[in-house]
Amino acid sequence: MKLTEMTNDQLVNIILRKDDVETRLRKEIATLQQENKRLVKVKRFRVLAIGLIIAVVCLAFIGLLSCNSNRKPGKGQIVTTVLFDSCQAKGKELLTTQDWGFEPMFDTISFFGEPVVMDDWTSIHHQIRVIASENDMLNYATDIDLCVLSIGDVGFGVNIDSDGIHLIASIQPDDPKMRRAIDYLNSIYGEPEEDDTDCYCWRAGAKGGCTAGMVIRLRPLHSKEGGTVLYFGK
Repeated sequence: MKLTEMTNDQLVNIILRKDDVETRLRKEIATLQQENKRLVKVKRFRVLAIGLIIAVVCLAFIGLLSCNSNRKPGKGQIVTTVLFDSCQAKGKELLTTQDWGFEPMFDTISFFGEPVVMDDWTSIHHQIRVIASENDMLNYATDIDLCVLSIGDVGFGVNIDSDGIHLIASIQPDDPKMRRAIDYLNSIYGEPEEDDTDCYCWRAGAKGGCTAGMVIRLRPLHSKEGGTVLYFGK
């Protein structure tokens, strides 16, 4: 039937059916768009979940390897132990020690009657700090680029090298203030040997787990300004 032959009611019905089809199509398009967005979110979530699982597995594997490698100290390995308890604020710490079941890797010198393992710069300063904190005669202080160990009223700059520990003061060995430091060393190591005027030498031997042949020397500093060198080492 031609449109010109249709009645008004028939034309209206055709228009209404067309609008109904368009409405259904729009609803289906909207539904498909929502479903597409949901699928994208699900895909992203799966990728993220897989990534997290892989990361957790890798961390667990690394942790397992680390535990296995640190379970038992190797030959000559240095073991440092720090005590954390109610005395933590006072800096209660154990000195660095060696696994004596094996040949030690580093020399151990006698420092005011206490053993110091000559391993690395940071560890040696730490050991000096602990020794000084437990000794009424000694006081250890650090500045930005200077470490000072005081013996009684005499302050010594602390220098460390591969041979031992060098304490350097600005006063001479014959100064009355230095006498107190010398007497204190005598009380620990006994009477010294005097190779020359104001040159003292104490032999630590192998006492207290120290490496045999360790000595302590106190002598004048060979410089224009003068001073004193107190050496702990070989």
